[in-house]
Amino acid sequence: MPPTFLYLVALILWVGFGVAVWVVAAILMIFPGMRRTGRRLACAMAVTFPGVIAYQALAAPVVAALLLTMWLFWKTLEPGPGTTTSNPAVIAISLLTLVLAFIIVLAMSLAGFWEGWRVGWAMGAGQGFMSTARTGPLFRVARHVRSRLFASGAS
Repeated sequence: MPPTFLYLVALILWVGFGVAVWVVAAILMIFPGMRRTGRRLACAMAVTFPGVIAYQALAAPVVAALLLTMWLFWKTLEPGPGTTTSNPAVIAISLLTLVLAFIIVLAMSLAGFWEGWRVGWAMGAGQGFMSTARTGPLFRVARHVRSRLFASGAS
């Protein structure tokens, strides 16, 4: 079973969950006292999509470097064009690397979902995208890195 299959299954489940949340939000919008909650719910779910994609894009170079390191380790121990191995070290390192790559992508996906939900919920309450996004962890880390880079460059 290729990893793309697992990714597509997760994507289908996520879209299905999104549709269910939007149906609940639409039902809430019918009742005047629940419209605010329905709007917040709909916005929160909508912003999870770009949130997850952005966080996965941030994880992609890390995962690519990890997989490249695994491949270099493999080719160091078993040079040549072969694509199968019986070397226990290569098998163990390959499995550990693949599990680690999966965990990184999963963690970043969940973080993107949470961040997207947080920003979308605030947007549903009438706050602006940038004012809400700037208070999140991604922007705080970016500000910290930028201040460190410019502080070290000034020395």
